[in-house]
Amino acid sequence: MRFLKTPMLIALSISLFSLSFSHAGEGRFLEALPLGQMSIEQIDGTRERLGLAPVLGSARSAVSFWKVRYLTDDGVGGQTPASGLAVLPIGAGQGTPVVSYQHGTQVEKKLVPSAGMASNDALLLAVTLGGQGFAISAADYLGLGDSAGIHPYLDAHTQASASADLLLAI
Repeated sequence: MRFLKTPMLIALSISLFSLSFSHAGEGRFLEALPLGQMSIEQIDGTRERLGLAPVLGSARSAVSFWKVRYLTDDGVGGQTPASGLAVLPIGAGQGTPVVSYQHGTQVEKKLVPSAGMASNDALLLAVTLGGQGFAISAADYLGLGDSAGIHPYLDAHTQASASADLLLAI
């Protein structure tokens, strides 16, 4: 199942530049689990509560949240299952612009974007970008979310490959 084909990518992290052209990750899609939706009214209400109303216009689209499971580079030459978040404007199709978001440091395995509405990142992404018509890709990174093992902190290659492979998966 692919959500979008040939999306435009706006990379928000310099870590993607560390991804070499010989990247072995396939970004093979495994599954997508629905996490919920936010209506235009809910997005606008949240925007008001967060004090973002002066900065952002009213939402143009409701959004749906999806936990996406996919394969990515494990950092030692193999593939490993990983998870991430996709926030999609309701009714999105080909040509929908995509933002790849890379979250900051997390110390708890479950405080990641794919936690859906339990994640502050997911909520802010929905309010600031999803409601404006952007599709959002937010990888959890290796060792976080549904990924086994320990997070390889400050390993730019695995952070970049997890982000790029999630884009390929959706």
